[in-house]
Amino acid sequence: MVDVTELQKQHIEKITREKKLITIKECSQLTGIGERKLRELAHTKGFPVIRFGKKCMVVGSLIDEWIINHIGETF
Repeated sequence: MVDVTELQKQHIEKITREKKLITIKECSQLTGIGERKLRELAHTKGFPVIRFGKKCMVVGSLIDEWIINHIGETF
């Protein structure tokens, strides 16, 4: 039997290594934060997001740092 969780983890790691910017959906899979909450966070000051019109792209290399810097906060 194939471990789908491990395959998903490997896929996400590959995405973050190869891509500088990730979608909200990919960020949700990576962090476990829901897409709706990530879209809300994308409007907060300091969240590592770049906007291209209505499209939001998250800077994958900065998301871990942002999470660590906001431990204990409520959003």
